[in-house]
Amino acid sequence: MSRLKPDRTQRGTTYGSLLIGIVAIWFLGFIVGVFAPTTVLADNWALQKYVSAMSFVANPRGLIATKSTYPEVSALYHAVVFWSLPLWLLVWWKWMNSQLGLNKTDMIFKARLSFGNRLTLLILLPLWVFLAFAGFGLNHGGDTRMVAFGTSRIQLAMFGMAVHLGVAGMLTVTLFSIKRLFTFNKRGGE
Repeated sequence: MSRLKPDRTQRGTTYGSLLIGIVAIWFLGFIVGVFAPTTVLADNWALQKYVSAMSFVANPRGLIATKSTYPEVSALYHAVVFWSLPLWLLVWWKWMNSQLGLNKTDMIFKARLSFGNRLTLLILLPLWVFLAFAGFGLNHGGDTRMVAFGTSRIQLAMFGMAVHLGVAGMLTVTLFSIKRLFTFNKRGGE
């Protein structure tokens, strides 16, 4: 067995450990979203310091709690669940690399890209970067058409991680496309 390429059981345990971490963070966020009092940051100075320290990364524009009925719970939830973003990035990256060369019709996953495919990826890159920024930087914590993040604490707790999943997906597509643009060998840079 080669040291560079793990066998199936080792790859499965890698996905398993990542998903266990994601579920643990989701569960912690669920507990925060459902059971935290509405004045959680005013009552606990340590959590208030944590949220203010994490707001630089998890809430860069200061919009997360602006449209929420429970602003302190929403800010704490997003500060806690932010740690799932690197794990989602790894899951997306591993999945996209596993699809390389298997799907012959999709532009990103072809074993070899033509000049037109590379040009299309180059044109789509700013769109994917903007979508990642819009999902993360413009998130105001309010209701959407599908989920009431701002008025329902249960829905925030259950579906709030979808924001981080989508942002990780867009960032991974962007990084993967950059990788595909600048690799010229037969298997796409594996």
